[in-house]
Amino acid sequence: MSAVLAIETSSHVGAVCLLRDGVAFKEIVRDNTKLSAWVVPAIDRVLRSAGLSAKALDAIAYGTGPGAFTGVRTACATAQAIAYAVNKPLQAVNSLTALASVFSTAYSSYPQFNWAKEEIKVILDARMSEAFTAGFIRASDKSLRMVSDTALQPIDQITFSENAAVLGSGAVIVARRMKLPEAVVNAITELTYTAENVWAESIARIAAILVAQGDAGIDPLTAEPTYVRNNVAKTEAERAEEARRDTFVRSEESTV
Repeated sequence: MSAVLAIETSSHVGAVCLLRDGVAFKEIVRDNTKLSAWVVPAIDRVLRSAGLSAKALDAIAYGTGPGAFTGVRTACATAQAIAYAVNKPLQAVNSLTALASVFSTAYSSYPQFNWAKEEIKVILDARMSEAFTAGFIRASDKSLRMVSDTALQPIDQITFSENAAVLGSGAVIVARRMKLPEAVVNAITELTYTAENVWAESIARIAAILVAQGDAGIDPLTAEPTYVRNNVAKTEAERAEEARRDTFVRSEESTV
């Protein structure tokens, strides 16, 4: 028996999946949900649905991002804590790779994934007019190879080829900016939504393959998210210092 728990909370989608002998037990939420409060109860519900305890898991996996700072930390910290508590292997999976990998796994219920296109581009909305991107090539044996590293790019500099299967929350934004036909935009929207529904399942399948190959995973104590963007949050000290400088500048200007 194989049982892998996967957690993905890097974006506007929160997803957990317990893959037990190829059968997926999962829960998904979208937008306006505080993922840090949702994820642990969701994991408990998924475990109960599968009739398993955390101690019966073979491995725990998480989407490393890139994505929202709070989101990537939530997935990492939660997976880290469970793996450490039950002494099970921990697998870290790039979130963009996992989303692209839905094309390389036999999801017979999702004909959208059976596209013949070899090139796959994932574009995730990173806010602030930017997006996280990564490019992949799918080989004839359905294996996936990353051909352009995970990067942060301005939305107005991103384009994609008609020969690529494109998906992700940012792909819809880019498609509209490129003024592509509404039918194309709708197709990308539908494909993205469907792929997001199996995002955590894809992470679990990747982790299950690694475990079957004898991959020991990573030490939970050293687990980290994938950060592509520098921290945009400001500490209270940084805000206070900026306020002090602004006050000083205004007082100097008033004396001129």
